[in-house]
Amino acid sequence: MRLSIVTATCVLGAFTAACSTDNPGPALTITPGGGSGALAVSGPTDFAAVLVNSSADITWSLAGSGSLSSTTGLHTVFAPVPGTASATLTATDAADSLTASVKINAAPATLTAETIPGLTAPVTVAYDAEDIPHITCAAALDCFAVQGYIQARDRFFPMDFLRHVARARLSELIGLQGLSQDVQLRTLFMTRAGHRLEDDLAAVMDDKSRAVVTSFAGGVNAYLAQLRANPVLMPGEYAQLPVALQGTDLADWTIQDTLAMARLQQFQLSETIEEESSNGVFASTFLASDPGKINAWIRAAAPTTEQAHTLQPAVAPAPVSPVVGALPGNLDAARTPLAAVAQAYAQLRALLRPQGAAVGSNNWVVGAAKSASGAAMVANDPHLSLQYPPLFHLSVMTSTTASDNLNLAGGAFPGIPGDLVGRGAHVGWGVTVVGYDVTDLYLEQFLPQGSCGQAVVPCVLFKGAPVATLPVPQTWKIRVAPGAAGLVDSTTLSLGAAAPPPVLLIVPHHGPVIRAPSPTTGIGVSVRWSGQEGNTQDVKAIIGLNTATDVDAAIAALTDFSTGAQNFVLADDAGHIAYDPHALVPIRNFADLRLHHTPPSDLPLPPWFPLKGDGTAEWGDGTSDCASATLTPVPRTCWTADADLPHGKDPAKGFFFTANADPTSPSVSDDNNPLAHPPYLSFDWDDSSGFRAARINELLEAKTAGGGKVSLDDMEAIQADHVSRPGKAFAPFIAAIPADPGHPQLALAQGVLAQWATNGFDC
Repeated sequence: MRLSIVTATCVLGAFTAACSTDNPGPALTITPGGGSGALAVSGPTDFAAVLVNSSADITWSLAGSGSLSSTTGLHTVFAPVPGTASATLTATDAADSLTASVKINAAPATLTAETIPGLTAPVTVAYDAEDIPHITCAAALDCFAVQGYIQARDRFFPMDFLRHVARARLSELIGLQGLSQDVQLRTLFMTRAGHRLEDDLAAVMDDKSRAVVTSFAGGVNAYLAQLRANPVLMPGEYAQLPVALQGTDLADWTIQDTLAMARLQQFQLSETIEEESSNGVFASTFLASDPGKINAWIRAAAPTTEQAHTLQPAVAPAPVSPVVGALPGNLDAARTPLAAVAQAYAQLRALLRPQGAAVGSNNWVVGAAKSASGAAMVANDPHLSLQYPPLFHLSVMTSTTASDNLNLAGGAFPGIPGDLVGRGAHVGWGVTVVGYDVTDLYLEQFLPQGSCGQAVVPCVLFKGAPVATLPVPQTWKIRVAPGAAGLVDSTTLSLGAAAPPPVLLIVPHHGPVIRAPSPTTGIGVSVRWSGQEGNTQDVKAIIGLNTATDVDAAIAALTDFSTGAQNFVLADDAGHIAYDPHALVPIRNFADLRLHHTPPSDLPLPPWFPLKGDGTAEWGDGTSDCASATLTPVPRTCWTADADLPHGKDPAKGFFFTANADPTSPSVSDDNNPLAHPPYLSFDWDDSSGFRAARINELLEAKTAGGGKVSLDDMEAIQADHVSRPGKAFAPFIAAIPADPGHPQLALAQGVLAQWATNGFDC
């Protein structure tokens, strides 16, 4: 909060008389005070009652608009309403018959080109009672510039830290401690052409998106200029780094910073490197000795008797014995490198995950026909932990130019313009993670040195021929002291085994090499992830969503959303609702059971295991070159068609819901094998149990049964629901255990669970 926090102490000077032993009598003042006029504030402000020679209780009263956090005590926070309002705040010491007042004028702050170069007109910023800024501008680009300015003022250290993480330059901020993470992320965030992702993404931005991100960066840099000029503004975190930094050590914000941060968020929401490498280790360990163990551990169906899916009614799953299919013949030889990959990326995921982060999120949307108010409604709970500062930065942005169609309220990730969750002038939306499978690991067979005719360039075997890898030279900078001279090349330090690689290798038809080839088997590991496409327009998608005029326009905008797929539930002010989890999901003909079904020679290749890199498991439908390493967009024939992805609008039941589970109901035939029902979208959904989705569906069905309508209070009650469907699922198994006189605790436990059942398994 932007609070005027003031403390009073006895010091020599003005307060000497009040602190002397002469004790002239009790006195009461309010700080900050307005002097002879009114005190101007633009947001919630902390007022302190300063009592001299009295210990009486203080009461506060307010005449005028606004609110107080407390009416008793030495401090209260005055929160103005948005806009201009006048009020008088009074503190009273009834015991000593003392009062003190201050007049308050709560007016929006005004920002001009003098503060943020490039603004085309003054922009006002008013803070509401929750300390959320309301930004009003005459042009949308001005609003985005002010959003950048305010985010930087409120959250610059987290923004700066995360841009260093996303651009694989953390060691330039915190020193050697960040180097190993830099190596991993710089490797992953390479295109197949050997370019940095953020550079290619910047090169292909459409004009509107470029203008938005440029304006946003201008706002961030305007605050940075103030920070450099006034060291007292420097966030305290910089003094806690291994090398304390000053404002002059901080680089300007760039378009690439925003794009890299966005891709980092998408990476965290979509990659499955750890899972697939662990699956490979498991399969290589037990495939020969106990193949049944693989089927028992790796399963396609949820372990529940009933499921609810976003697009289909609940179904009872069939018995589960999924076909493992064909596995790469070199899994045994790859066990050691796969285990190393699994360990390394488990550590990376732990570093990137917010402290105490919860798993999963929920959302649902109810159409006008099933709404008690006649208006469509959206609910969304990202299940994020309470942390300081929060993950989201909230704001309201309104352009007075009607053609901008900007009236946006919601939450953004600091460092990225627009809102990921919120509502625009006509459309509101919520998001949860989908869980598409958009990552494949390839076991690359490296060939003897010189196989490509170049002595120093490693080669891999692909479609029966040697293919040269792409070596990309790297420079690694380490922070050892403040200032430009405090960034040194890693080669100047004695790092021994911890020295970063001078070259990163790219397999041009798959992606970066994340595990070097074994000196004995020649097997290395590369990764192909949909987020490594350097030609997508995700910023365009979000800005289009933020300004959409109806759900159809929102769906059209989301066709540009490529990576880190979200279950977007949408509602517009005409009462329509829609569901659209768009993303780039690779076509995998090699995993289609319809095309490969004759054991043992022709079984599908399950993409949840590492795949052979020899050309037998490539993305695409076979009609196009889907391994192009150029900046030209990969053909649409490489990705699952939009029409084949889950989606819907205005369903007869009147609502959509999602909770990280499988959005489409699998067939009850073919043992629920996900390879039998193309398009293959995923095998390991983020919530494979479907417990949360089933509970939301259960409550909404109950509310809408018999022509019932859902109220706003109902939406809030569903969001606050805490019935345990896992408890409901497992309690019958415990109740069925036969009584045993030797274990009286069992009967006690069964009694507790029986009572819990009568309470509806409420927590």
